[in-house]
Amino acid sequence: MRKRIIAAAAAVAGVVVLAAGAAAVATPASPPPLFSSSTVSVGRFGDIDVKTNDANPHHVKIQTKGESDVYVVMNTVQPGGNSGWHTHPGPSLITVTQGTATFYDADDPTCTPHTVSAPNGTIDPGDGHVHLLRNEGTVTLVTVTVAIIPAGAARRIDARPIVAGQRRAPNCVIHGTRNMTAARAGGVAIPGGDPTSHSLAGIFPVGA
Repeated sequence: MRKRIIAAAAAVAGVVVLAAGAAAVATPASPPPLFSSSTVSVGRFGDIDVKTNDANPHHVKIQTKGESDVYVVMNTVQPGGNSGWHTHPGPSLITVTQGTATFYDADDPTCTPHTVSAPNGTIDPGDGHVHLLRNEGTVTLVTVTVAIIPAGAARRIDARPIVAGQRRAPNCVIHGTRNMTAARAGGVAIPGGDPTSHSLAGIFPVGA
């Protein structure tokens, strides 16, 4: 009798394990987010004042006043994804390591795209310059950014709706995406606007 009970229990356990395994196989993997960002490193620096020898044909000069946080950030953007409208409190050196990045500037009334493909780079001046990064290609876009910002400041400042009496940013509409939500893209949806567009009408950087 005892052997029968043990055998029955084992059979039931086997059925449960098989069912659980089948459920795990049947459950599809979650798709990657269209835009993701990870901080590789951040370091606190005092005043920076360095330059190369003027005798060389290639000159470099970096100078800061006050403490700075220097970030290294990796952004991954799936086809059709974007960063949302935002700015930074300091300059960024952006290297495209995979794919092609398409940048839009909020202060460009023509909303003309600027593309940068791997392994090239570009500079974002920050300091209130509102921009948006999109992946308009067919492969995953990866960028690595070195940003220099005031110590303790937020590295990224999202755009938000304009308030009466405050400065209005120029209009820029980018068609062909449904990613303009604060939760997914870090941007702000415009009530009554085209749901398949990004619009900067009525948006300005925080603190502007």
